[in-house]
Amino acid sequence: MSNFKLEHLFYFWFGLFLLVLAVFISTQSSQPTIAASNSIVISQVYGGGGNSGAPYTHDFVELFNRSNTTDTLTGWQIKVASATGTFSTGASINASIPAGGYFLIQLSGGSTGQTLPQPDQISTLSLNATAGKVILLDENDSTIDLIGFGSSATQYEGTGPAASLDNTKAAIRLSNGCTDSDNNNTDFQATSPSPRNSSSALQPCSATATATHTATASATVIPSLTATPTSSPSATLSPTSTQTPSPSATSPSTSTLTPSPSSTSIPPSATATPTTTATATPSPTSTSVHNHNIIINEFDVDTPGSDIAEFMELFSPNNGDQPLDGLVIVLYDGLTHKSYYAISLNGYRTESDGYFVLGNSAISAAAKTFANGTLQNGPDAIALYVGSVNDFPNGTTITTTNLLDAVVYGTDDADDPILLSLLNPAQPQINESAGGSSSTQSNQRCANGSGGQRNTNTFSPNAPNPGAANICPTPSPTPIPTEPPTKVPTATKIATATKTPAPTETAIWLIVPSDTPTPTPDPSQRTQNNSPDNGLMQRLVYRHYLMEIHAEDGE
Repeated sequence: MSNFKLEHLFYFWFGLFLLVLAVFISTQSSQPTIAASNSIVISQVYGGGGNSGAPYTHDFVELFNRSNTTDTLTGWQIKVASATGTFSTGASINASIPAGGYFLIQLSGGSTGQTLPQPDQISTLSLNATAGKVILLDENDSTIDLIGFGSSATQYEGTGPAASLDNTKAAIRLSNGCTDSDNNNTDFQATSPSPRNSSSALQPCSATATATHTATASATVIPSLTATPTSSPSATLSPTSTQTPSPSATSPSTSTLTPSPSSTSIPPSATATPTTTATATPSPTSTSVHNHNIIINEFDVDTPGSDIAEFMELFSPNNGDQPLDGLVIVLYDGLTHKSYYAISLNGYRTESDGYFVLGNSAISAAAKTFANGTLQNGPDAIALYVGSVNDFPNGTTITTTNLLDAVVYGTDDADDPILLSLLNPAQPQINESAGGSSSTQSNQRCANGSGGQRNTNTFSPNAPNPGAANICPTPSPTPIPTEPPTKVPTATKIATATKTPAPTETAIWLIVPSDTPTPTPDPSQRTQNNSPDNGLMQRLVYRHYLMEIHAEDGE
């Protein structure tokens, strides 16, 4: 074969090799290279919004600033994809997120569930409910963070994707978003969605928390493309040097002989997993707590319908406007006697009148909201501690260490002695059905603010009134005993015949016509004597006699 043919054959195969290599590289271009970032991470994703049984009407992506300073996102964007799809159209982000702050991006949705807390941004992107991918890019299209969830996800950080989700579960980054070991499989847990926005309480992470974000973003990357750097010193050593550096050497002379990695190698940090994570637990006895006199003043765990009006009310009996930093609400399950939810109160204060309300979406007085249906009907317990949510991961056993106040309740349930250990001795388990209608009544201290911490004997069921003085019935005044009045005997009236008084015996001259007509006297015979004649007098006397007889007979 001539040299001409061999030369052309070489160029043909070399060109074919370059073409194949170009195609291969182009197919790998969708694999993002994770850029270094110590700040913004994807802290929560939810794709079941509006579906059957969904607690919220919309999908969402939540970002979190795990650094110690405010971070400004100008020209950043998020993109979503199906489990095996590619990232295409995204949603631009221009915002500033303070240290420990959240940023809520609402995606597409439906009609089932409650509305999200006020989103910081709204997009029409749609996220799969069970498996998918979300990527966060900066202004240079460098990948800042990535999450793949569901077993079929082809791109993710670390050894595997986060767990599969459904209409009722979101993937939530641990420690309120602070944990970041560049491993989706361990950094996230699948649990009930709990969207947080820029108005949510700040959750500052440990000052030493870092995240390198240098892990390969997908399990599909071919190992041959991530060559291990050569350790041969001949690549950069002086020709006159024959000394081989010892890995354990500590002298200055040998440290200068450590070879630089080959220009074609990827630094070891490209696959290294950081050893520090943002899981530092603040001391439960934090001195930032300004007021330990807070009490649980009212709560409602059983409401009509889909439980969108449940709430807990704290109260500062001494004065209002008290910071709640360093306090945490912990909910205990009576079946397992372990915690099932914890709520940090960092960044919040009581109102000027001393009240602070945590509640569902329908509670207008709530300064902090939590997911509908969170509070269980009992027998269960609500406890207020000095500490952090990191002290009470789900499944924490009941403890009285740093406990300020607690209530143990049920709905016509038998007493739970283990839960009652949270209270002072002989304090009762509260029955929300004691008033006859648990769904329309809350449990309140009566009088308002009475009883003291870890005492429940002043609670009673009344009409709910979150964020204001409890509606306690006015007690009826206790009657003062008095001596019975002395009974005066009543005189018995004896019936007697009433005697008709006799007519006055005053002579009354009555002219009684005579039976026998009296002849009219002749005027000529009339005398000057004005006395009645004898006949008339006789008749008058007779009539008077008859009247006396009748009077004596009682007629």
